[in-house]
Amino acid sequence: MLWGKDQLIQAGREDDVEGNISLSPSMWSSLLMAIGGMGDALLYAYLPVKGEALGLSLFSIGLLLSINKFSRFFTNRWIAWLCSRWGVKNVLLLGVVFSTISTFIYALGHAVWIWIAGRLMWGAAYSAMRFATIQYAGKNKNKGSALGIARSIQDAGPMLAYWIGPVMLTSLGAGFTFATWGALLVLLFPVFYLIPVVQHQKQKIKPFSFQKPAWIDVWVFGTSFVVEGFLIVGMSHILNIDNRDADRLLLVSSIYISLRRLLNVIISPVSGWLSDRFGFLTIFQASCLMIASGTALIGLGSSGGGIFLCFVGSAINLTLVPIVAIDFGPEYKSFDALTRINTSRDMGSATGSLTGLGLLSIAAPSGIFISLFLILISIWFKIRKFNYRHE
Repeated sequence: MLWGKDQLIQAGREDDVEGNISLSPSMWSSLLMAIGGMGDALLYAYLPVKGEALGLSLFSIGLLLSINKFSRFFTNRWIAWLCSRWGVKNVLLLGVVFSTISTFIYALGHAVWIWIAGRLMWGAAYSAMRFATIQYAGKNKNKGSALGIARSIQDAGPMLAYWIGPVMLTSLGAGFTFATWGALLVLLFPVFYLIPVVQHQKQKIKPFSFQKPAWIDVWVFGTSFVVEGFLIVGMSHILNIDNRDADRLLLVSSIYISLRRLLNVIISPVSGWLSDRFGFLTIFQASCLMIASGTALIGLGSSGGGIFLCFVGSAINLTLVPIVAIDFGPEYKSFDALTRINTSRDMGSATGSLTGLGLLSIAAPSGIFISLFLILISIWFKIRKFNYRHE
């Protein structure tokens, strides 16, 4: 069923839906998002290693790892529009249903069209769950801390998937692994009775209207291209891991990729607290420089240190960037501003995932990352004194 505004007490808690609410709603929605993201996360280690054995071409693998993100170019705006009409809780429910279906689809077979269907379903699910979780966190008086805790919980699921997924795949098979995680989501559906309905100001957003991105959106695109796309799919190439043993390569790549999730789990709550304590702009700008510096280090040959710095900077950066939409503009435009930021992130990581393996096959990592550093630092000079307010 769908929840209406008059069902707040029956559906959850008696929170102040107009202003400050507790951390619980964002934590519960983040838990659902964490479990829902486990299947998606494992694919980023599974398909690059096992994809060709499944009959998938290099292009098909890149497409499957990015199509869910490209689809969010449309679904992010549709979800925001639906949220303005159905409410946050109903959109969260929609996302969890889609996430459950997509996880079961991964277990069904290896035909390309089945994979594509699952990836598109997950793209819509992620749009819905992410948007709803940010709305719940944004209603807390300490927005930075709430966003940090929410992101920490969200990344715990994919991190766990990277750690236990390869073992389950090797010993139990892909079908059983993905089906088990889908069943776990089904068992969590009663959590919805603990999540309240939240109210929001009437939003000015259209489902088929797209606006010119601001420089902050360009920055989010660039950093997501590097950290969430290019680095993830190209990890084994950048670190020169021995590729003669496919199972070992799957395990080692999963461990390296999971480092980003682990850092998100640890750093996101701290970065949120620092933002509340010392100010958003100070912490946000520092994290921007960390990402750019890490990219330069990779280009100069210090891959391990550069990757670590990129992951730390990204953990802070992406935790805090929703505050631009929540606090730095009129409330009736907050859905639209958040949609642009989310879409920029999705398009950046999707483009990085799609082009990463191809670029690394024709150019040395050093040249690619030096070029990326120059691009990022140029964008940073644009946002360094950027007016974050969306007029």
